[in-house]
Amino acid sequence: MREKIPALDGLRGAACLLVLMGHYIASNPGPDLSPVLGRIFSQYWSGVDLFFVLSGFVIFLSLHRLEERAGRGRQFLASFVSLRGFRVLPVYLLLILSYLLIPVLVPRLAGAPPFASSIPGWCYFLFGQSLWGVAHQRAGADYVNVTWSLCAEVFFYGLAFLMVIVVRRARRIPVLGALVLVSYACRAYFVFAAGDQAAAYLIPVCRMDGFMMGGIAATLYIGGRLPVANTRVIDVVLVPLAFVYGLLAYAENLQASMFSIFFSYTFYSVFYCLVLVRVLSGRWTALASGPLALFGTISYFVYLFQVPALWLVETHVAGALPRFVATVGLLVAAGTLSWVALERPLIRLGRSLAGPAGLRASPPRAT
Repeated sequence: MREKIPALDGLRGAACLLVLMGHYIASNPGPDLSPVLGRIFSQYWSGVDLFFVLSGFVIFLSLHRLEERAGRGRQFLASFVSLRGFRVLPVYLLLILSYLLIPVLVPRLAGAPPFASSIPGWCYFLFGQSLWGVAHQRAGADYVNVTWSLCAEVFFYGLAFLMVIVVRRARRIPVLGALVLVSYACRAYFVFAAGDQAAAYLIPVCRMDGFMMGGIAATLYIGGRLPVANTRVIDVVLVPLAFVYGLLAYAENLQASMFSIFFSYTFYSVFYCLVLVRVLSGRWTALASGPLALFGTISYFVYLFQVPALWLVETHVAGALPRFVATVGLLVAAGTLSWVALERPLIRLGRSLAGPAGLRASPPRAT
C-alpha cells in the first residue's frame, strides 16, 4: 500500500476546476459565452460530491494509519486534531476574517451584494452557518457561500473519528454502508415530510453518502481488499455511468431540485467513488504530475476564494475572456503564495505536533 497517492491531487484539481468553471459561467451570463459551454459545465456543483468522496477516502485512510501507529488513546485524538486543524483552519479563517473586515475597512462595500447576509458572523467561526441558515430559512453572503461544504466536512471529520474509536475495523464497512442509507433516508424526510429542499442540500447528515463511500474505499484499500486489479469490470461499469453524466449535463440538471435530491446526489457519489477506485488501479501520470495536480495542490485556497476573486475581477475587468484569464491568474498566484507561505508550513507544523504517528499518517496535500 502506497503512503502517498499523487493522483489524488489531480482528482482534487479536476473537482476544483469544475466548480470554478461553473461559478465563472454563472457570474458571466450573456452572448460572450457559448450555450454549449454552459451545458458542458452545468453539473459543476457535482465537483463538491467529488470532494466529499476524496475527503472520505483521505480521512479514513489517515485515521486507519494513526490507529496503527498511535493506538486509540489520547495521542490518537491529539494527532488527528493537529493534522486536521492545521490543514483546514488557517485558510478558512483567512476567508472569514476578510469577509468580516473588508466592509468595516471599506464602508461603501457594506451593502454590496457579496457581503449581504442574514447569517450572524459568529456562526462562521463555529461552522454553523448551514444549520443556522436552514433553521431560520436565511441565506448567507455570496462571499462565503461555498463554506457550507466546510460545515459538512467538519461534521464528517467528527463522525469519522468517533466511528474509528467506537467501531472495530472488521465491522466498519457495514456501519459505513448503513450511514450511506441513513443519508438517503434523511434526504427523503426533508423533502417529503418537511418540504425543505434546502435542508436536504445543506445539512451534513443528508450529504454524507459520498464521504462514507470514500471511507469504504479507504477501508478496503488499507486492508488490501480493494479490487483495483480487475480494471476491466470497473471500466464496463463506468462507461454507462459516464453516459448518464453526459445526459445530465446536456439536460442542465439543477442542483436544487427534487430529481437531483433523489437521483443526482446519489448518482454522483457512486460515480465519483468508482472513478476514485479506477484511479487507484494505475499510475495516471497526467493526474499525478500534470497541470491538474498542480491545480489540486492549491485547490483548497482556490475553492474558498473563488467567489471573492470572481467579484473582484468582475468589478475591474470587462469581457468574458479577459475576466476568465484574470480570475484564473489571480487565483493561481494567490493560491501558490498561500500554499508556499501559509499552508505548507502549517501542515508540516501540524504533523510535527502530532508526533511520530502523525508524520506519516496522511498523504501530503490532503484536504
